[in-house]
Amino acid sequence: MKKVIGFVLILLFSTTLFAQERCGTT
Repeated sequence: MKKVIGFVLILLFSTTLFAQERCGTT
């Protein structure tokens, strides 16, 4: 159960980082 939560958290974090990077490289 904890592994799934950690995986989702990492996925969300990576998506947010990617979105920020994309917005920053304008």
